Amino acid sequence: DRNGQLLAYSVESFDVMANPSLIKHADKEAAELCRAFGDCPPAEQADITEKFSRTNKKELMIRAARDLTPDPARRVGEFLAARAEAVKGKKESALAALPAPHAVWLVHRSVRYYPKMFVGAHVVGFVKADGQGGAGIEPRYDTRISGVKGRVLTLDDGRDEMVKRVDRLPVPGASIELTIDARLQQIVGRELKASVVS
Repeated sequence: DRNGQLLAYSVESFDVMANPSLIKHADKEAAELCRAFGDCPPAEQADITEKFSRTNKKELMIRAARDLTPDPARRVGEFLAARAEAVKGKKESALAALPAPHAVWLVHRSVRYYPKMFVGAHVVGFVKADGQGGAGIEPRYDTRISGVKGRVLTLDDGRDEMVKRVDRLPVPGASIELTIDARLQQIVGRELKASVVS
C-alpha cells in the first residue's frame, strides 16, 4: 500500500508428484517420504500410502506447493537427490532391490500469499492456480509482476545418470506500490461488516 505495508507476495515452492506405477513398496516409500517432509502426521502418511498403492496411475500430486514450506521442500529435494545418487553405477540386477529414482519428483511453483487477508482484496485481486492474475490489479500488471521464468535443460544417459544445465536463471518480477491505505481499508471493512450484521 502507500505506506509500504505488504499486501501480496510470492514464494518459490514445489508440488511433490509421484508415479505410483514405479513404486514397489507403498508403505515403506510413504514412510521415507514422510520422514523427509518432517511434518507428516499419521493421517497424511496413510493417505500417501494409499496414493502410492494406485499402481494404475502415472502421475499423482502428493503435496501441493501451497502446503510445502521451505524446510520440508529442501529436505525432500535432498532425499530425492540421495535416491538418484544411490542408483548411479549400479548393475541392472542390483537396481531391482532399490526404489525407482524417478518415482517421486518436484515441480517448481510460485505461490502467492496475502498477509493482510481480505484487506484491499477487491483491488489487489488474486492469482489463479496456473499462476496468472485472476482479478484486481493482478491480471492488469501480470507481465510486470510475474517476472521471467528460468529454464533448465536436463539430460539423462543410458545408465539413468542425470546431467543438469541451467540455461537461463529466473528473473523476479517488479513490485507495485498502490495508493490505497491498508489501515483505512481495514477500518472501512470492519465498519461495513458491523453495519451489515446489525
